[in-house]
Amino acid sequence: MKISTLLAAVALSAGLVAGGSAVANAETIYVGTYGTEAACQVDGLNAPAHPDWKWWQCQQTPTGEWDLYYSTN
Repeated sequence: MKISTLLAAVALSAGLVAGGSAVANAETIYVGTYGTEAACQVDGLNAPAHPDWKWWQCQQTPTGEWDLYYSTN
């Protein structure tokens, strides 16, 4: 009984590590908070060039401000 429990735990751990490493390559980077969507978009459009950044996005916060994010996925 103990051997089968140990083998199950090892298999579960290996699955978690393998699954986590597949997702770890994508990264979202918080840039800053802006008072208006227009200001956020201006900085998003004028983002410094970086080969890994695929897109940028302005997301509205619960307080009505706008957060800018860059992403590599």
